[in-house]
Amino acid sequence: MDLDALRALIVADSATRGQPISKLGYFCAPFRPASGPFANKVIKVYRGLSDETALERLAACHDDYAAALRTAGVPLPCTAFLLLPIEGRRVPVIVQDALPNEAMMRPLMQSGTRDETVAMMEAAGDVIATFWNNADQFKTRIGFHPSIRNFAIIDGNAVFFDTFPPLIHYSRAEMGKMLLQFSDKALMRWVGPLVQAKVTGIQDEWYSPAETLVGLVGSACRLRPHDAGAYLEWGRVGKMRRCWVWWSRRVCRATGQGFANCWACRASRTSESIAPSPCVSASERSNAAFGRCGSARFQLSAPRIETVGAVRITQLIRINASERILP
Repeated sequence: MDLDALRALIVADSATRGQPISKLGYFCAPFRPASGPFANKVIKVYRGLSDETALERLAACHDDYAAALRTAGVPLPCTAFLLLPIEGRRVPVIVQDALPNEAMMRPLMQSGTRDETVAMMEAAGDVIATFWNNADQFKTRIGFHPSIRNFAIIDGNAVFFDTFPPLIHYSRAEMGKMLLQFSDKALMRWVGPLVQAKVTGIQDEWYSPAETLVGLVGSACRLRPHDAGAYLEWGRVGKMRRCWVWWSRRVCRATGQGFANCWACRASRTSESIAPSPCVSASERSNAAFGRCGSARFQLSAPRIETVGAVRITQLIRINASERILP
């Protein structure tokens, strides 16, 4: 990679480097050069820090996160993270293989038919379920931000392309500070510390299997409110079963039982109602993958789990729709 050419491109005026491909970014405005050696790349430039140790950690965490996403089965374009010296300080820069503009999921969701958009939701939902069904192998705090604007749809499959901030290794408090440190909006950096608790809470959705699904459905409902019923039905019937598999595996590991003997695993494969065994603690029930109402759901059969999960989705969309800035 020609770092001198990249540096010159970044400091050039907008006419030279190309117009931003999106104005929805919280951390930066990605751009794709119109010509030159980076014409097939998307460039993302973030705020620099004076803390060199923090920058080195950021770079290491990004590399770990990109590797973890791929290991978990998430389709991701070739992505490189650099600490590029610019005007006397090192600046975080991501260089990523460009995806076709016409493949971006958000505008496709806005222009497609209802059936087409449901198919896109299915593709994105498969990526969400795949990630969470494979995320337990990482013995660290890890999250996922599968917003509609973070996907492209290529040949009917969803491709994820958002790797910043790297949702791995950082504690909740540390990530909350990063949301302010790297914000592209000066007003946010100025006002944010006054509402640090609320800013920190933005990330909670990204670390919960159920909430990531809720976020996807909620985003679709806000983009196309007239089709909200179809998206709620998709969440009710489609992805709930795969998330239920994630949850049953979690209980199976927590109780130390084999897949064939664990009551939760049996419930995920059958339609019979199976009461929880005494070895499942109350805290494990309350922390089930479907969120705060988990304990009640343990009394339900697998098919009915899907219905209750959809009710939870509806509740969260109504509660949180006004708090989320963009789908």
